[in-house]
This record gives sequence, C-alpha cells and structure tokens, in this order.
Amino acid sequence: MSKEFRNLRVTDNDADRIARTLHTVTIESSEQNEKIIESSDLILATGSTLVNGSIDDIVKWSLGKCLYFYGVTIAAATHEFELNRLCFEAL
Repeated sequence: MSKEFRNLRVTDNDADRIARTLHTVTIESSEQNEKIIESSDLILATGSTLVNGSIDDIVKWSLGKCLYFYGVTIAAATHEFELNRLCFEAL
C-alpha cells in the first residue's frame, strides 16, 4: 500500500509498535487518530477497534469520509450496523 498511496499513515495502540517503521511507513500512536483522520480521504480500521473501544470515536471522526473496517472481529458488527467492510481473503 505504501507504494500505491501518497501520505499513508498507520496508528497503533501497542507501545511496542509505535515509532517502528514497516515498509517505509512509521507507525504512530493511536492518540493521533483524530488529527490523522481529519486530514485523510480514506480510513481503513481493524476489527480491533471494536474490542479496544475506539470504534465510536473513529466512526465519529470519519463522518463524511470513506471508512472501511477489515478483519473477522468486525464482520458481524459491520453487518448489524451497516458499516463498510473489506474482506481481503475473499478477493
């Protein structure tokens, strides 16, 4: 993805991952989510957002933007609440 998209940004809650660089992208703290989403055109969020409680804020901050969730953890919730979901295994 980092080769296809300009200004790709990644956040994580895990302190061990923050500030690491993977595939030319430095992982930022999820504390930056609101600021990053504000300047984003497309948001991809994992199903972990449902488990860690950040889903409500991510949905709120993403209003009017393209928001997609991915992962099996979020599958039922995306269906129930009519949220966009990508399934990379089905591609």
